[in-house]
Amino acid sequence: MTTLPPIDRAQLVATRRDLHQHPELGFEERRTSALVAERLERLGYAVRTGVGKTGVVGLSVTQLHAGHAFNVTPGRADLRGTVRTFGGKFYDEAPSLVEETARGIARAFGGDAEVRYRRLSKPLVNDQKMTAVMKGVAQDVVGRERVIDGVRTMGGEDMAFFLARVPGAFAFVGSAPPDKKGSPHHSPTFDIDEESLVIGAELVSRTVVRYLEQGS
Repeated sequence: MTTLPPIDRAQLVATRRDLHQHPELGFEERRTSALVAERLERLGYAVRTGVGKTGVVGLSVTQLHAGHAFNVTPGRADLRGTVRTFGGKFYDEAPSLVEETARGIARAFGGDAEVRYRRLSKPLVNDQKMTAVMKGVAQDVVGRERVIDGVRTMGGEDMAFFLARVPGAFAFVGSAPPDKKGSPHHSPTFDIDEESLVIGAELVSRTVVRYLEQGS
């Protein structure tokens, strides 16, 4: 930021202040998205608006490989990463959106980009009836006040393949040690309280029993 000329720095400050002065609710960020699109177009980027209406997409670049020698400018760079959405129209349009964005940025700097997009799993969506069964069991196991409903996360899960074919439910079991702060699974600071394994096993087994008892 300190290397930007004053006019650019002033523009960034003005944009930040404008966004803070006009907050919007989650999934209702219409004014914010319009402002971001206008700023990007002013910089010469190709912008696609109205994708997913108020949908959410996560794009992470996790690998970058370029060149082999420290004193030679590489002729190409390879980037790998992952894209996460919550399904719907955004899920269908993500491949073309990523390609348009990547090629637009590359061409703005006089280059080009080739995108290879591969589907790994679909969005995971719980069945409402099975969720109700598991939620009731969870409340019996750990207490009503410790069960959180309606969780949405950008984490991907192979369980999505099963839930696309049969009704089911996927749940998270908190595993942070009592004296430590919780960390995501794919994190170098992740640690587990093994007592959570007992809770998870009881949750699954008792859900199966209750499902059979209800004759669902």
